[in-house]
Amino acid sequence: MRKTNRLTRRAKAVAVTAAMTAAAALTPTVAQADEAPRHYYIELGGTGTAIPAPACTTTFYYANQHLEEGAEVVPVCYPSSAGPWLNGQNTPDITAPSYDSSVAQGYENLLAAVKETHRKDPSAHLTIVGYSQGAQAADAVLETIANGATDIPRDQVNGMLYADPKQPETGMWAKVPKGLGALGFTSTGPGPKEFPGVPVARFCLRGDLACDATTPVAALDFFLTDVHRRYAQDGNVMTQTIAKDGLDGVFWYGS
Repeated sequence: MRKTNRLTRRAKAVAVTAAMTAAAALTPTVAQADEAPRHYYIELGGTGTAIPAPACTTTFYYANQHLEEGAEVVPVCYPSSAGPWLNGQNTPDITAPSYDSSVAQGYENLLAAVKETHRKDPSAHLTIVGYSQGAQAADAVLETIANGATDIPRDQVNGMLYADPKQPETGMWAKVPKGLGALGFTSTGPGPKEFPGVPVARFCLRGDLACDATTPVAALDFFLTDVHRRYAQDGNVMTQTIAKDGLDGVFWYGS
């Protein structure tokens, strides 16, 4: 009888130990499941703003100081040039890739960075950010994702485009027929008005030729004033809006 009791107590002890071990093993999984998904800002800067990796661009220096706590920035490097007129450091350079070539490389690098970020953190939210030339490439990346050409869920993505030359109806490439171009600049035509399943906000300062090519004065302002460079300044459009997740449509600001 005593032997039976000892066996019973031993069996209970083994069962309790097994239950505690299983609970301990499950605890990290439950805690991890309760954590909010991470938020990554994957960023492509404008022409002439290139700096060495890992920072890649100076464009978002001020804006990134206004991101929500815990947000992670993924800068994307690319030529950021418009050769031979400008290289990535904003100076003339006959060896620099043309604007068209730079945009193409920006598209490839940005799309690769978005895919890699999603692969490493499949539940994360991804905000794709682009300015000027970078916005043109980001516009195309967002269209690729919205069209279902990647395995990235569209409800985990949004876009923030500043001075997008592909802005429908008013952007520089919306006014120049698709395929027409010269000196390394070729019109892509306008980007889509909507990106199915993906909220995308386009921000434009009035009078900026890149996204407001509606009057001859815009061209004059582009070359003679700093309107195009104001987006990235501290306190201006980028710092005011970059953390406003989920905006959709075109947003106008006075120059």
